[in-house]
Amino acid sequence: MDQRPTEKERFEILMEHMQGQFKLVLEGQTSLRQEVKKDINELRDEFTDMKAIMRCYGKDIGELKSNVVELKSDMSVVKISLNRIELNQTDHNNRISKLEKAQ
Repeated sequence: MDQRPTEKERFEILMEHMQGQFKLVLEGQTSLRQEVKKDINELRDEFTDMKAIMRCYGKDIGELKSNVVELKSDMSVVKISLNRIELNQTDHNNRISKLEKAQ
């Protein structure tokens, strides 16, 4: 008697093997899908955190710009005051020179 498997038996063995391989692929896909979802959720959380940080920085930058404008205005006032002081100093020096010459 011939102990070799029939074509039907070989086909069944092959199908069982392929079915096992398909199950492995499916399990791998499921695992990958879960990992990708986890990574996406982590990225979403990080993105949300970054947006909050950017809003804070945007607010800080707005305050800094406002402070710079205020400082520029203050510096203009200081420059005008310095120019007046220099003019007064020059005028006083001229008067002192005239008084010294008159003596």
